[in-house]
Amino acid sequence: MSDLTSLRIQSQLYHYAALVTQVYDGDTVTVDIDLGVGVWRRDQTIRLWKVDTPELRGPGKEAGLRARDLVRGLVLDKPVLLRTILDKRGRDRTGKFGRLLGEVIVEGEDGSLVNVNQLLIAEGYALPMTETGSKIRQAGQGPTRVPDVIACPYCGQPRRVDSGTGLVEPCPNCLDEAFPVAQAL
Repeated sequence: MSDLTSLRIQSQLYHYAALVTQVYDGDTVTVDIDLGVGVWRRDQTIRLWKVDTPELRGPGKEAGLRARDLVRGLVLDKPVLLRTILDKRGRDRTGKFGRLLGEVIVEGEDGSLVNVNQLLIAEGYALPMTETGSKIRQAGQGPTRVPDVIACPYCGQPRRVDSGTGLVEPCPNCLDEAFPVAQAL
């Protein structure tokens, strides 16, 4: 294994500047990715990682449209920071439909960074999912012991869980902010 591959595996993700060109639904966007040195990857579909929004068809249609419209308002035709998720071999991970898995981070009106994936969950537009795509148990679906420490899903750095607030501390290595521990279980 080359040193570069080893480094990529250790980091567990890539960061890119990107422009969101389409928002299909609340958890699927299309981006043009700036790979650097004048190289672009156009029309790349991104599945928002660890997020499940309602579908645009069927009984959840209205909720799906609200989630899609929220994401459109936040990122459509705007520059974003895209974090793609890597597999154990150091390659970009894809979901079951071949879409790259990633997180979309956009600059808020106040200049702060907004993680769209986390915002969808925090505002009730999406349900959290595990790294493997399984839905996370919701309240009332059985006991869950809250751990004292969890590994950062991106770099593996141990992150403390505040038992009082239930928040996982920000990662010192990534741009990841504090988030509810239920999102990581």
